Amino acid sequence: MPEPTVEQVLNIDKTQQPKQTPSALLTIIALFFLPPLGIFLAWREKSHHYIYAAYVGLLGLLTAGYGLFIYFFVYPKLLSVYQGLGQTVSQSNILFKVTLIILLSFVQLVGGYLSYRKATEIGHLNTTWLAFLTLLLAIVNFFIIPALIGSLIVSLILPLYQTTTVF
Repeated sequence: MPEPTVEQVLNIDKTQQPKQTPSALLTIIALFFLPPLGIFLAWREKSHHYIYAAYVGLLGLLTAGYGLFIYFFVYPKLLSVYQGLGQTVSQSNILFKVTLIILLSFVQLVGGYLSYRKATEIGHLNTTWLAFLTLLLAIVNFFIIPALIGSLIVSLILPLYQTTTVF
């Protein structure tokens, strides 16, 4: 009788090697530096769904912080400068944009929080919930909020530009 090989003794099947999965750190780094890759890595590895949900919530929190910073610090100072220069500023336009940024980031924050809770409870997100979260992130954070921020910056700077063209 032939002597058994090491693989037979250890009962190792070469066709069923453990699957290599990306580390959680790689997923986090990819989410911040290459979001499409990070979203793919988090989607592919079910155990990383909670990281993706936390990322969406964190982006919502950062965007809300930006909107609140504009509302409480930048806007009042620019308003006083413009009034001192005799320029009129469309206050309702600026306040509407800042409020919309804060509300959309709040929706994103709540979506991220609910997704995080769901992912930690059952270990992963179902496909429908993951698709909802991805659409929320893509539409709000990559399209609507950047357009609003750009429009807000133009609204804040335009009176200063009009002041300099008078001279």
